[in-house]
Amino acid sequence: MTATDEITEDIEEVTRQVWESVFELEATPMPVDESLLTVTSSVQITGEWSGAVSVRMSAGLAERVATSMFETPADSLEEGDLEDAVGEMANMIGGNVKALLPGPSQLSLPTVVRGGAEPSFPGTATVERISFDVSGQPFTVTVRAGNERTDV
Repeated sequence: MTATDEITEDIEEVTRQVWESVFELEATPMPVDESLLTVTSSVQITGEWSGAVSVRMSAGLAERVATSMFETPADSLEEGDLEDAVGEMANMIGGNVKALLPGPSQLSLPTVVRGGAEPSFPGTATVERISFDVSGQPFTVTVRAGNERTDV
């Protein structure tokens, strides 16, 4: 097994654990239609290892995350609830990925973007992208490392 295989398995496990423990939903790795991914949240990791972790999901899954997290029906969600919930998903998954990486590091506050485009992080390269099906909705985790460090 290669280091890449191990990190892929670790990211899959972290992602499955977050979905199962927080939302009682199953996340199954599989290809997804990237065009359906319209809400993205990212956190940056700085320290001995530097890079970013992004989570992307459909608007429907983002709404489901927000209604579950805030225990409120969709029509009662307030402005910003969706962004807060999706940002927290990036925090949870990014924090768990950070724990897999070498050395002391810090996690930034999340940023949230709506729309189909994935944010860019100059000076980084994608080292892993894993897509999942969560209750029939697409979800993707992307890990990027600073160009000088692509090992995870």
